[in-house]
Amino acid sequence: MCHRLRVYAASVAPTMIAARAIVARAVFNWAIFNRAIVMWLGAMAVIGGASDGIADGPRLAINQSSDSNTHHLTALVSPPTPDNATTGDGPRETEPSNSPTPTLTIKPANFPPIPESATSFGAAVARGSLFVYGGHLGDAHSYDNTSQGETLWRLRLNDPPNDSDATWQRCLTGPPTQGLAMVATGGSLYRIGGFTARNPPDTEHDLWSGSEVNRIDVAALDNAADPAKIQWMDAPSLPEGRSSFDAAVVNGEIYVVGGWTLAGSADTKWLETAYRFDPNTPDDGWRRIADPPFRRRALSCAAHDGRLYAIGGMLPGSDNDENDRGGPTTRVTVYDPQTDAWSEGPSLIGEAMAGFGSSAFATGGRLYVTAYDGSIQRLSRDGTKWETIATMDNARFFHRMVPIGENRLIVVGGASMQSGKFDQIELIELR
Repeated sequence: MCHRLRVYAASVAPTMIAARAIVARAVFNWAIFNRAIVMWLGAMAVIGGASDGIADGPRLAINQSSDSNTHHLTALVSPPTPDNATTGDGPRETEPSNSPTPTLTIKPANFPPIPESATSFGAAVARGSLFVYGGHLGDAHSYDNTSQGETLWRLRLNDPPNDSDATWQRCLTGPPTQGLAMVATGGSLYRIGGFTARNPPDTEHDLWSGSEVNRIDVAALDNAADPAKIQWMDAPSLPEGRSSFDAAVVNGEIYVVGGWTLAGSADTKWLETAYRFDPNTPDDGWRRIADPPFRRRALSCAAHDGRLYAIGGMLPGSDNDENDRGGPTTRVTVYDPQTDAWSEGPSLIGEAMAGFGSSAFATGGRLYVTAYDGSIQRLSRDGTKWETIATMDNARFFHRMVPIGENRLIVVGGASMQSGKFDQIELIELR
């Protein structure tokens, strides 16, 4: 019996070794497969627009309620990323190890959820209120004339934000639009560009980028007995239809950069132009500035230190090189209005997708970005590098981050691949 057991054991041993090897290879291959899936999803974000004209990014889950949001609303404060961290565009150094780590808090803001969970919408803060307009309300990559926001919503903010009884107010309506920008300057709120879906549900997409620019006097809105009776006022239109771009106010002037033009069944045109508009001289219209050294959409723009930062986004593929399919990028390009010239800035930290559908704003003399991967990145004081100062649990893209006071930012809307659209507002407090 013992002899038979020894023979059996001897015969089984190679089988067990082989089995362990198979399991080890399976685990290894699963890791590779998992990585490949992530890369494939990124690729789908790149080429999704080729078939349907537009892409918010990888396909997302359907809206989730504020109750199901709760477990996503915590944040982990992280030390700065180690030196020589790898980015999507090559090695980039972060802040030196002796740089002080900022103290910050990320938590659900004590405000009601946004009334329409949306991506690719416009948002701005003016006269103590948060305004949001438009956006994509439907399923990812599905566009029709019933799935785009058309309402200007207002939420009055407190300082500090602690009013759980605050409510959203429906102010007025406008054209259903997404992929637009909205900025506040000179007492007015400006709604710029974006695209409209003309097709009914479950039909072929018919998407058109608009050139319309409208403004509203915020004081008049505040003082109106019935805000719905206030009308949008026409402002000079953009020189061409533009969507999936961004805008920022630098020294009182509005700048628009990036994006593309959608025109129904016609070929999509990636835009190579940028413009500025001075609200004090509206008759001058939009004046062309030096052409950016890039074509990008789904980027974020921010004003900082008297300059305009064009951050991340999506690159088109090359018409002349079949191996160049474009894709997301962490590239940062800086425009100086004094010299009318562009220069390369430091790329964001992270893989290429980190720059896709980000949001950026400056507060307290520093520039911040909330990235696709959930990182909150801050530009160094000398402008030569980024540092990751925190990581949000509920990473999102196609959201908006806007300041509500010195060293306080709120993150509004957007979506993630894992959780779908977000309606809860989050507060970032920097100290």
